[in-house]
Amino acid sequence: MKKKCIMIIAAAVAASLSACVGNSSIAVPEATTPVESTVAEAIDEPSTQSGANRPEDETIPEEKIDIDISDCKDFDQVIDKLAADMGYAEIKMGGTDVLLVTPGTFKGDDQGTRAATIAEVYWIDKDNNLKDGGHVRSGGTANPLTAAGDYIYASGHHYVKRYTLKDDSLMIDLEASEKFDEKGNVTYYLYSELRDVDAEANGEVKDDSALNDLNKEMWEADIIGFTVKK
Repeated sequence: MKKKCIMIIAAAVAASLSACVGNSSIAVPEATTPVESTVAEAIDEPSTQSGANRPEDETIPEEKIDIDISDCKDFDQVIDKLAADMGYAEIKMGGTDVLLVTPGTFKGDDQGTRAATIAEVYWIDKDNNLKDGGHVRSGGTANPLTAAGDYIYASGHHYVKRYTLKDDSLMIDLEASEKFDEKGNVTYYLYSELRDVDAEANGEVKDDSALNDLNKEMWEADIIGFTVKK
């Protein structure tokens, strides 16, 4: 299942569900609008790491899908703890089985896929312990979370982040972003938690080639389809 453009639904979602941005640990009821959205995130979230772009006029709330997994041994036990209307998806990142949990979903394509903009990431480590890697979060419903191969993609209007599992941690394999100044001049950035990238000390790069390449890669990945908890 390949991604389909869902830009048309973004305006309707933002207008009807802007109040949903907030504490992601609260289950969000099913919407009655035609787009059937249960979560609407309208804020881009570039990394705060050095060298990555984060527009100064954007305030990103800290979000945590608050599930106590201290007594959980496997994915089924985590899923059992979810409230109604929350969503879950099981995918592979490389050779690792991964569980994604989201506080709410929306209509991701015309095939009925329930997509999400934020998800907590869990997996079983080599010692058979359940791990919580934190959350991945995209900028809004026009940019649902996607996955392909070793990676999960989270993106917004001005950035793309590619996550992978490395050394039993969820890490940013690559992030490309852009920032505009008050005169409309654009600066491009590139960042990785795993390796050196061909960028200046502040993360600046000369052009948008890395951003374009990562955008193309993200759009060719599959929308992550979530099952809604009843």
